[in-house]
Amino acid sequence: MSRRHYLSIIVAAAIAVSAGTAANAAPAATNATAKASIAAKTLRSGLDLEGFDRSVRPQDDLYRFAGGTWLAKTEIPADRSNFGTLSKLEDDALAALRELIEAAVADSKRAPGSDAQKLGDFHTAFMNTELIEKRGLAPLTAEFGRIEQIAKAEDVFVYFGRAQRVGLGAPVNAYVGQDRKQSTRYIPGLSESGLTMPDREYYLADDARNAKARVDFAIYAEKLLSLAGTADAVAAATRILALETSIAKLHWTRVENRDPVKTYNRLSLDEAATAMPAFEWHAFISGMGPEAAGSSEFDIRRPTYVRQLGELVRATPVTTWRDYFRFRVLDANTAFLPKAYDAARFEFRERALRGVQEQQPRWRRGLNLIDRSIGEIAGRAYVEKTFPPEARIRIQELVANLRAAFAQSIDSLEWMGPETKTEAKRELAAFSVKVGYPDQWRDYTSLQVSTDDLLGNLRRVNEFEFLRQMNRLGKPVDRTEWGMTPQTVNA
Repeated sequence: MSRRHYLSIIVAAAIAVSAGTAANAAPAATNATAKASIAAKTLRSGLDLEGFDRSVRPQDDLYRFAGGTWLAKTEIPADRSNFGTLSKLEDDALAALRELIEAAVADSKRAPGSDAQKLGDFHTAFMNTELIEKRGLAPLTAEFGRIEQIAKAEDVFVYFGRAQRVGLGAPVNAYVGQDRKQSTRYIPGLSESGLTMPDREYYLADDARNAKARVDFAIYAEKLLSLAGTADAVAAATRILALETSIAKLHWTRVENRDPVKTYNRLSLDEAATAMPAFEWHAFISGMGPEAAGSSEFDIRRPTYVRQLGELVRATPVTTWRDYFRFRVLDANTAFLPKAYDAARFEFRERALRGVQEQQPRWRRGLNLIDRSIGEIAGRAYVEKTFPPEARIRIQELVANLRAAFAQSIDSLEWMGPETKTEAKRELAAFSVKVGYPDQWRDYTSLQVSTDDLLGNLRRVNEFEFLRQMNRLGKPVDRTEWGMTPQTVNA
């Protein structure tokens, strides 16, 4: 069960305990007193009763009963693929974030290396479309040069590794995570990746929707490659689609990927090399850089995929891999390149795949980018503005009271024996309570952010995150770490 589910249980219990306590503590009231109380104060349920569709019986369609009227009168904004009550919370959080970041941009005296400098320069670099247009593909010249040097299968595996470090798409995704069977330690993991479209079915399903998506994908790939000056971009796009389709055939199904036993495969490097001999492990690790050199074992989510991918690398011409990597570099950076690339990205990724009709305003996309890349820097400023320490203390006290109430309720359960109650209390005591923001903020001191180097900023952010993950190896699991920013709306 995830941490948010535990929190949901605690909150639900709080409501029940509060209601029960109030009912037990209140003296019996006369009918006259009760009527006067109701007349004096309008009671509200907390539900959007106006959104109910009472022409539908709840036992027939609870979803329509609870929200049918709201659905009928609410339009999805043209720049969104979905809309709901959480969207309003997200908009409010983004409005507060915008105010903070625009203040940082306007602060001409922001100190070098400060949070304000990083936020202000990052946003300025993204918003400077004139400079982006002027530079064109120049910031990617060095990366394209590396791709041109790929001459043999070993080089392909090296570039798979490099892609992990600099945040580019590759058919495998390496990460460092908590060992799922030894939860006190971190372990390097490897999972399948490498597809431009969201899922293997987009490449393999025979229905009209996915067939159209494949046509749209080929058009998109050809457009990016043409803009980048690729000779015979149509043929290159056809090869890329064929290669990604071959990769998709190796991907596991959604059902297979939900199997926690089948997807846990802890192997030493020697064992992996024996089980998947076509995959050049040492070349792959060397591509990630010296920080990954100590990786002596992996949790390989889909071993058959990695084995077959190694075979696919050797069966595919190196020239096709170069086409694929050039496209992946372009695709990863379309939103940060001149307008023609950004427009091509929108037409495919937003309009064709998600049904979005209008591009979001650039300032909004810039704030979302900051949230995804240096979100904890923005989070510090966000917390200072919106969540004072006393509010956090109040919530922490509330949760402490809830835990005490849980412990009392365990004692009163007739169906639990003494040993079970002891174990239940042990589990309750083991809950990690996280309120508002982390106790220890992430240290971004080493991250360099420039006001005139958007793609450089993004490359450095990706490398910063890669090194942060590598630095976990050999250390105890940090149970205080947050998996989201304070401004994230997720529940």
